[in-house]
Amino acid sequence: VVEQRLFVGGEELPNRERLCSLFPETQDDISLTLVRRPQEQAKWMAQVLEFGLRLREAPPHVQDDRDVVMAAVGRNWKAIEYASAALRADGEVVLLA
Repeated sequence: VVEQRLFVGGEELPNRERLCSLFPETQDDISLTLVRRPQEQAKWMAQVLEFGLRLREAPPHVQDDRDVVMAAVGRNWKAIEYASAALRADGEVVLLA
């Protein structure tokens, strides 16, 4: 679900991780926070997760959205071409590409 983000103690959990593998059965209390993405961000996340190069069709403010760009570049490294200049200079984005 691209509309939601799950955090544990301020750190976002990647989509591919399963909760049961993260927390031992002996742990009593776990504080989780579920955050809903803005509708436009969720729309673009879904599109770039399907086809990373769709980032080229995104408006400039979306091309400057780190979450969307990371998803696009993770899907297709060539999508970095359509990221904002600031994100093209971001070491983590470049490393993912």
